[in-house]
Amino acid sequence: MSAEQGGNTAVLRPGDLVLIDPVRPVRFVTTATTTVTMLVPKRLLRLGPDAAGRLAGVRIRGDRGPGALVSSLARGMARSLAGFRADEADRSAAAVIELIAVALSAQLDDPRSVPDEALRARIVGFIEARLADRVLTPAKVAAAHHMSVRRLHKLFEEQTLTVAALIRQRRLERCRADLTGTDRTVGVGRCHRDSPSSCETDIRPRVAVLSYLPKLTA
Repeated sequence: MSAEQGGNTAVLRPGDLVLIDPVRPVRFVTTATTTVTMLVPKRLLRLGPDAAGRLAGVRIRGDRGPGALVSSLARGMARSLAGFRADEADRSAAAVIELIAVALSAQLDDPRSVPDEALRARIVGFIEARLADRVLTPAKVAAAHHMSVRRLHKLFEEQTLTVAALIRQRRLERCRADLTGTDRTVGVGRCHRDSPSSCETDIRPRVAVLSYLPKLTA
């Protein structure tokens, strides 16, 4: 299987990954294979302004490093997605998205080891996993991470959304997904099998991570 986007061509081997921007033209060349597509909001991947474009259509090896972990999880999701409870899906989502972010950063040779960046990632994962909690507030988030509310707000002051706005937006997105009857999400992205092109019709602020799994069995 191969995927072409933005002047890059990824020739994928079993287990490999590729990032696809759904709003840009993409060309797939494939035989009878199985793929898993994970749709993820760009903001949760913490990529720089040009990073998604640089990574689109680039092969990410699925046999070593963080790419291998994402590939293994993609295989497991495709087998057992329907068995997740809502809270389990939320917690799994945070872990999968964080691993995808690490794999993409590694591809850019960007270690992203800044303590604040890592802490923000943990906090976003915490929020994603507890959206069903009706009393989830910035104060509760701060207490769970052993910091003051002031420190929490300081940590997010240069981000697009405040903590309260992030909680509100993600709840609205989850409600919209429930009302429109979209597929069960593993985290914030729908997981599709055998349909690479399905990512092209989703909303703009997302990217798709495809995992090529030609030998996937039930």
